[in-house]
Amino acid sequence: MSILNKASLAPSIPVLVALLVLIPALVYMGSLQNGFIWDDDLVITHNDFVKSWKNFPMIFTKAYLSPFSPLEEGVYPGSGETTYRPVVTMSYFLDYAIWKMNPFGYHLTNLAWHLLNVLLLFFFAGLLLKKWWGAFWVALLFAVHPVNSEAVSVISFREDLLVFFFYIGTWILFILKDRAPGKQQGVFSLASASCFFLALFSKEMAITLPITLIAYDYFFTFGQKWKELVSQARSRYGLYFLIVFLYLGVWFYFKQEGLTASYPYPGGSFYTNFLTMAKVFAVYLQWILFPFRVHPTLQSTFPPIMAHSILEPKVLFSIGVIFAYALTVLMLRKKKREISFALLWFCVALLPVSNLIPIASIIASRYLYLPLAGFSMAIALFFLEIFELRVPLISEAFWKRLVLDFSIIVLALLSMITVLMHPIWKNNISLWTKISSEYPRDPDSHLNLAYFWGELGRLDQAIREYEMAIQLYPVYPVAYNKYGATLGSFGHYQKALKLFKEAIRLDPQSVCAYNNLGATYANLKNWGEAEKAWRQALVLNPNNGDVQRNLKKLEEFSPYRKNDAKMR
Repeated sequence: MSILNKASLAPSIPVLVALLVLIPALVYMGSLQNGFIWDDDLVITHNDFVKSWKNFPMIFTKAYLSPFSPLEEGVYPGSGETTYRPVVTMSYFLDYAIWKMNPFGYHLTNLAWHLLNVLLLFFFAGLLLKKWWGAFWVALLFAVHPVNSEAVSVISFREDLLVFFFYIGTWILFILKDRAPGKQQGVFSLASASCFFLALFSKEMAITLPITLIAYDYFFTFGQKWKELVSQARSRYGLYFLIVFLYLGVWFYFKQEGLTASYPYPGGSFYTNFLTMAKVFAVYLQWILFPFRVHPTLQSTFPPIMAHSILEPKVLFSIGVIFAYALTVLMLRKKKREISFALLWFCVALLPVSNLIPIASIIASRYLYLPLAGFSMAIALFFLEIFELRVPLISEAFWKRLVLDFSIIVLALLSMITVLMHPIWKNNISLWTKISSEYPRDPDSHLNLAYFWGELGRLDQAIREYEMAIQLYPVYPVAYNKYGATLGSFGHYQKALKLFKEAIRLDPQSVCAYNNLGATYANLKNWGEAEKAWRQALVLNPNNGDVQRNLKKLEEFSPYRKNDAKMR
């Protein structure tokens, strides 16, 4: 407490803290009844990795990112992640140890992290602004905003919650270090660096933190004087950049081993990527300011947000929005430095998901979880400015009451929208029904919905969605392969054979299609054709565990007759 300015702490802080726990807890209570969805299958439900402590040491090896085990059937030695995020996986180990396969517990953990993040943001904003009432509005806006629904409600997106916690924790300790007595500064510095280390290994978005710390010092510590900032740069930021280099070394190590995924630029070039991401930035602002149509959005086969020409009206509008945003940051830099800084923080936090290095999804509301903290601060400060206005012909008390009531109505509306979003995340059927309704011409949405209808045994609905996906994209090998796998699971082997052969014709390098083709022949007891298909799959990928196991069963022959071959 000696580090803080005691005079700045209002008596109402315990009440504010209680409200910041109670309100978002009530808003997100409905998410606790939802099940496992989306990538939860990869990292939890169908992944034995986190279900045994004997696998824990593998977090620190290359096996962490390997998808299947060639040693034992049904065992996934890999984490289910496509990048190195061991902190997240450790949290799943703990969850499984406590909750086993009860999704309630995992959702409760996500909610607990969100509540902790809300309190951290409140504390951070209070330190930064020295206005605890203003900090309360910053944190409350962040707590109930609908764009956070995806990150909080989907268990496998916990990385966004964890990186936020350690990111803001790093920053708080960085600020407290400057306010601590001399002997304690080293402790705070080491604690801050440790938090940054954990943030990076929670999610890559933390890599922008040193830039944000420099921006913070520029605006607040050194009074926007570059000379003083540069003179102390080595001592203030050197340890953070050292940790960044260490992290990049680990990242490139896994990348070199071919374990992390690589993706092309949208449209195939940096130019089309720039145009597309300009549109994405405008959509993000719309989601934050007018969140009436925030929905799960994935990079699909034909992303509807893709841009190809700078002359497209939406592209021109988006570029105009970006210029106006940048101009606002510059114009407010001197007189309204807190708002200018908050808007700049939003942009810096977005950099890792701006596709400078291509990633899996072009746009997703979960990517806003960390950046939203900056924008929430800007919005709250803007409302505080309006709150303090002196309006002619209107009494000060009436004006303040009007602004306060309007703010409460806005927050109530945001909370209601968030509550109404919970059914989207209830199960995979509700999720993919929502996505396919938003993107009716997206084959991937129909394809995923078809798969989960098949998992529920609803073959008619699955066939309808598979046929829709193929109609939208007739040369899509993945669609034929998944369609065949679903038909095969219902015993329609002859139809499945035709679909697998079509998948292979469209993509002769598809190991999965060859494996499924072999499995279907084996289920028809055509051992020769089964072996031929599996041998070809091994030519394409000699280390595929599923194919190796199927061939081993075939060689044993007698046990193989008793076990249907496994399709993927």
